Amino acid sequence: MMARNVGRPPKKGQEFLAITKDFGTPERKHHGGVQPVAIKPKAGKDVEVVARVNYEHPLDIYRKRAQVNEREFAAGIRFRGLYEFAVGTQVTAAYKDLISGERGAPSDGESRALAHSVVNQILERMETAKQRAAIIGVCGHGDFAGVAFEKEGIRVSGGHALSELRGALNKAADYWGLPKERNDE
Repeated sequence: MMARNVGRPPKKGQEFLAITKDFGTPERKHHGGVQPVAIKPKAGKDVEVVARVNYEHPLDIYRKRAQVNEREFAAGIRFRGLYEFAVGTQVTAAYKDLISGERGAPSDGESRALAHSVVNQILERMETAKQRAAIIGVCGHGDFAGVAFEKEGIRVSGGHALSELRGALNKAADYWGLPKERNDE
């Protein structure tokens, strides 16, 4: 497959692919968050090149930049799922869960209570309020670490925001017993 080039002249052997439809804001392209994808929307229609988002969440970007390791990323994704379920930030639910009348299966309320309990157990493991703010802000609300601290009114300088997040993610990984990375031991 030939490499695709966006916004600059193609090199030898590369194909130039210009985005023809993009409904997003220009800011989302600043950090390499989109790539052009050729799609054919309907039969008989011309192929359109649209912008596709590469990263869904700040954790994806931290992982791509190697600012968190795989263990920390896995813990963050687990915490994100639990937090969203416990707090009720999910937009949709599975239809079968809403209509199933199975006996013996925990109800939605019981499942949320259990998720809330696990989230609280993980937050109790945090050593500082900064770690709690980092894991809730980044994993739970989808903010970058610095933004999460700003929203909480906590002053953090330089790379300390990321180190607080990494400390929180490692505490969560310890809770789940995720294996340590070789260079973390």
